[in-house]
Formats: sequence, structure tokens, C-alpha cells
Amino acid sequence: MKIRTVLILVVLFAAVLFAMMKQNPAPESDQAFPTLPEVNYQAPVFELNDLMGKPFALTKGKPVLLNFWATWCPPCKAETPDLVAVSEAYGDQVTFIGVNVTTQDTMEDVRRFAADYQVSYPIVLDETGEVTKQYRVSAMPTSFVLDAQGVIVYKKVGPMTAAEMKRIIDPLLTRGGS
Repeated sequence: MKIRTVLILVVLFAAVLFAMMKQNPAPESDQAFPTLPEVNYQAPVFELNDLMGKPFALTKGKPVLLNFWATWCPPCKAETPDLVAVSEAYGDQVTFIGVNVTTQDTMEDVRRFAADYQVSYPIVLDETGEVTKQYRVSAMPTSFVLDAQGVIVYKKVGPMTAAEMKRIIDPLLTRGGS
């Protein structure tokens, strides 16, 4: 009786494992990663306008730190000085993008925030909330770190520290951005 129970459990476990693998197959090295806003998936691409009204598109080629935020969010305010400092420290080796969830902000507040915090990296405006939905952002701040091929290597809900940003980004630079 015990052997039969164990055998049934092993078969059930194998069936569940097979179903999970079939649903989320491991990407092959020559195959593009499927798009999903989660670690080990290709980041969804988007184009939004920046503070000057110019189109800004998410591109590949170097690591990206993508930060969803709002002006009224205390943790967003707390992490912004670190985002500014780290973005300036990396210069053009890493693209930092602040995605303002403009559906919950005013343009005046966004401009004042950018000036007050001396934000030097691009701020883009998600005025319709579509990109926020596409990335499944439910709390702010939420950040994604992408490698040079646009694959998400890290996702953080909540504020990031400078040390945390560097810990995630530095290996991407030593691997040639990938």
C-alpha cells in the first residue's frame, strides 16, 4: 500500500512538473525571450513622451534601470537622490528612465519634482496608464533592471538603495552589458 501511494505521488509530481515546463519553456540561446514584465523575460517595449513632449522609446544596447514613480509617493521621494547619484556615476554606460505614472500626478508637480531633485536622467510620462498596466505595476516605486538585450534581470517593488542598484548593475557591465 505504501509503495502504491508513493508511486502515485511521484506520477502526480511528474505530471505537474511536465505541465509547468510545457507552459513556461526555458528559452533557447538562439531564441528570443518571451515578453513579460518579470525576471528572465524580455521587457515590454514602449514609447512615451518626455517632459518636453518628445517621444522616448525603450531601446536595447546597454543596461537599463526603469523606475515607475509618482510625485506624491514618499518612498519615491526617498529613493530619488540615490537614483540621480547612481545614474550620474554610471554616465552613458547605463540608461536610467523614470516613468512617471502621470494618471496620478499633474504635469506641474512632475516638473517641480524633477527640478527639486535635480533629476538628470530622462523622465517619461505614462499619461494613459497603459505602460504601467503593461508592466503590471501595482505599487510605487517599482523598478526593473534590464540587461543590454532587454531581458529583465531584477524587479523590485519598493525603494532601491544606491548599494542595491550598483550590486545589480555592476555585473551587467562586467559581462559586456548582457
